[in-house]
Amino acid sequence: MMASIPSHDLWDNPLGTDGFEFIEYTSPNATELAELFERLGFTAIARHRSKNVTLYRQGDINFILNAEPNSQAEHFSGIHGPSANAIAFRVKDSAKALNALVAGGAKPVESGAGPMELRIPAIEGIGGSLIYLVDRYGNQTHLRRRFSTDSRGGITAAWRWPHLCGSLDS
Repeated sequence: MMASIPSHDLWDNPLGTDGFEFIEYTSPNATELAELFERLGFTAIARHRSKNVTLYRQGDINFILNAEPNSQAEHFSGIHGPSANAIAFRVKDSAKALNALVAGGAKPVESGAGPMELRIPAIEGIGGSLIYLVDRYGNQTHLRRRFSTDSRGGITAAWRWPHLCGSLDS
């Protein structure tokens, strides 16, 4: 049974949400998904410093392709096929947002961060997906720490995306 969620005015923003930072995708065949991203106009601009994870960008939209073995992403793609395994919401205060979500019945998830990696608060989403709560964005984005860029420039993350879906047909 879910905890009751207090009602709020339509314009209230109790979690302090401020947009999307990225959507993370996974696939049993990461090459096909990478090719799809490129056909959609995304460019691989950076790679994770220590994992098989690539950051793609088109304008202000960030997609992450996670092909890391033995990870949540690999497990998720084994069950769901090519899909969005995680999303990062921008929030004003990630600890405050996490506490509010857990008080409302959400299940917190350990980040599994390795040495020299940021621990980003997260909750479990639909089907075992992850919902990250990011309070460093814009010029302070955590993507700067996790990814090394190629010659095309730095990381500047901002999200504007009108509609999201949970799975892809490749």
